[in-house]
Amino acid sequence: PSKFDTCVSRLSDNLQRVAAFQESCSIGGVPAESVERPDIKCLLIPAVFVAVLKRFNMKFVFVDFEADNAVAELAIKLKCPVMSRDSDFFIFTNYWEDCGGYCCIQPIPFDASPKAFAKGVCETCAARGISQQNTRKCCYYLETTCFKPDQGSFSRLAAPLRPVFAVLWGNDYAPSGYFDPYLPSSVTNAVDACGRFNKLEKMRNLISWLSNFGSSLQEAINYVLSRVPPNKRAEVEDKFFRGLSLYAVDLEGTAARYGKYLGLYTSGASRPRPDSRNTSSSYDERARQVLRGQGDADNYELTLSWPLALIDYFRTHPTLKLFNGIYSFGYLRCSDVEDVRQVESAYVCARRLSQIIYSVLFQLEGADKFGHLRGLQGDSKNPRFREILRNEHMQVAVTAVNLLKLDLDSPQQMLKLHLGLPWEQDGLPNSLHALQLNLLILDDLSSSSRLNFPFMHTYAQLQIAYATLVTLGAVLTGIIASEGEREHEELGSVDTVSSCFPSGRLVHRLAVRLDRLAQSDREKEVCEAIFPRLLERTSRRTGSVQPLSQAVLSQVISTFKKVIHSTDALLKGQH
Repeated sequence: PSKFDTCVSRLSDNLQRVAAFQESCSIGGVPAESVERPDIKCLLIPAVFVAVLKRFNMKFVFVDFEADNAVAELAIKLKCPVMSRDSDFFIFTNYWEDCGGYCCIQPIPFDASPKAFAKGVCETCAARGISQQNTRKCCYYLETTCFKPDQGSFSRLAAPLRPVFAVLWGNDYAPSGYFDPYLPSSVTNAVDACGRFNKLEKMRNLISWLSNFGSSLQEAINYVLSRVPPNKRAEVEDKFFRGLSLYAVDLEGTAARYGKYLGLYTSGASRPRPDSRNTSSSYDERARQVLRGQGDADNYELTLSWPLALIDYFRTHPTLKLFNGIYSFGYLRCSDVEDVRQVESAYVCARRLSQIIYSVLFQLEGADKFGHLRGLQGDSKNPRFREILRNEHMQVAVTAVNLLKLDLDSPQQMLKLHLGLPWEQDGLPNSLHALQLNLLILDDLSSSSRLNFPFMHTYAQLQIAYATLVTLGAVLTGIIASEGEREHEELGSVDTVSSCFPSGRLVHRLAVRLDRLAQSDREKEVCEAIFPRLLERTSRRTGSVQPLSQAVLSQVISTFKKVIHSTDALLKGQH
C-alpha cells in the first residue's frame, strides 16, 4: 500500500534535515538558528521507556503491526481516552453501540508545568472529605486539549459512516483524490473566494454529503462504487474495503490477544481467525463484517507459528523494528543519531546479525508461508529481505539481503559459523560495553564543546549492535525448547539498557572528568565519588538518601573495575 511510500518519504525528508543540521554544526560549532532541528531519536529510547514502565509496574504490551486499532479497541473497552495526534482516532468508535466515552487528547509536552486546583484539592479528594486545611495536601493537574468527534461539524456524521469518510478522503490504501472521480461535483468543487482549491472546504462538503445518508452504509457505498466503470470496479472495490479494514474494531479479538499482558480477563478460548473470503453480495453487510474485524483480513496472523516463549518476549520487550524485514515491508531505518557524512549507515554494522534473525524467523514460519510474509522478495527457494537505509549519496536506498540456511538445533555452532566469533555466554555484550567506555575515555576531543559526529556514529553503532544481538538471543531462546539437552542463549537484556548506555550529556561529562585524572586515580574516583552520587536516590519530601542495595552496588563496581583495567591495559600498550 501507499504506507510504504509515505514512510520512505518521511525518512528521506528527515535525512535532509539531519544533513543540514550537521553541516550547520560543523561550520559554527553550534547549529544556526535558521536551521530546522531534525526529528531524531536515540535508538534505545523505546527500551528506556519500557524500563521506566516496568519500574512503576505499569501495564503495557507490544502489538502486531500498527497499534492504531488495538489502542482504539482497548480505549473503548476500558472507557479511557487516547493520547495521540493521529487524526484516525476521530474515526474509531464502537460503530453500532455505545462508544464508552472514548476521546482523543493531545500528548502532554515534557516541559509542561503542573498547576494547582483553585480550591487546593481535586473533586475526587473533596468528595472524600479531604480538604487542604485538614491535610495541607494540594492536588495538581496538567493541561492538554481534548477532541471529541461528537462535537463540531463532524458530529453530524453517523458513526458507521466515519470510516467511509476516511476511505473516501484517502488513507494508506487509497491516496487522497483516488475516489474523487466517483464523488458528486458538490463535494470535489471546493474553492475559496479567490478561486483557489480549499482542502478544508472539500472536507466539509464530504461530511455534509455523507450525512445525508443517515447511518446507511449501503446507500453511501453503492453511490460511489456504482459509478466506477465495470473494467475498474474490482480494483476500486478492493481498495475501498481494504481501506475500510484499517478502521475495524474487534473488542473481543483484541482482549483475547493482549488481555493477559494488560490484566484483562479473557476466557482463554482461542478465537477463530477472520475469513478473508467475503461471500456477501451486499455492500452494507460486507462493510459491517470488515468494520467488526470479521472479513477482508489483510494482515497475516503474526504469532500464529510462534512458540509461547517467543510470543511473550515480543509482547513485553522492544524489538526495535527488527521483525519488520519478514512481516512488514522491510527493515526501514535511518536518520537516527549518527554521522550522516559517513559512507555507510550506522545500521550496516549489524546487518549480519539481522540477517540471522530474519533467517531464523523464516525457518520458523516455513517455506509454505512465503506468500504471507510481506517483507520477503524472491521465492521460497531463494528468499530475500529488504533493508531500507540511507546510502553514501544521502538518499534512501533498498538493499536485498539473502536469507541463510541455519542449523537451529545447535545455536552456538551456528553463531560461530556465521558470525566468526568465539562464543562465550554474556561475553560479547560485555565487550561492547567495555569498548564503549574505552572510546569515551580515550577520545581526544571529549572535552570539546562541539558535537563530535564521528564519535556519535560509533556510539550509535555500538547501541545498534548490542540491541540487535540481544534480540537475536531472545529469538533463539524463544524458539528452542527448554529441555535439559538444549541450553538457552542469554545474550543480555535491553531492560537495563538505560544503565548500559546513559544519556549523551552524562556520558560526555563523565568522560571529561575521567580524562583529567591519572590512570591510577580513575578507579578510586568512580567507585568512591561518582557511583555514590549516580546510584543513590534522594527523597524530595524528606531529603533522606535511599541507596541501592549493597549487592547491586557491588556488582556495578565490579563490572566497572573490569572495564577500567581493560582501559588502563590498553593505554599501557598491553592490549
